[in-house]
Amino acid sequence: MAALMTNTQSTLRTFSAPVDICDLDERGRPGPPWCVRAQAISRSILEVRSRRMCYVNATVGMAIHLIDDEPMLLLGRIASCVYDSDGQYAIRIALTDRPADTAVRDALTQWFLDARDA
Repeated sequence: MAALMTNTQSTLRTFSAPVDICDLDERGRPGPPWCVRAQAISRSILEVRSRRMCYVNATVGMAIHLIDDEPMLLLGRIASCVYDSDGQYAIRIALTDRPADTAVRDALTQWFLDARDA
């Protein structure tokens, strides 16, 4: 994880929570989800560890699961993905605005509901 922390290290806070992530295709449709573990967060960055490698600049949808609350849906773009250790990748996700397109928002909401009910 130290390899990812650069000049924004002071703004990152330790944050541990399960996160469901899915890739979004060029039309904004979510793909199959996988579970990762959040490691650190700031206003614009989420760092996670995953067994799955991600492509830089890929757009992802996320559902962050907090203890006593409904999961928070977020959208982001992969800023970096480096092999960390033990078959885990350290992934830095730059958080972006929620999509203005209602079809994309509806698809993400439906993906979340399907993942939660499964």
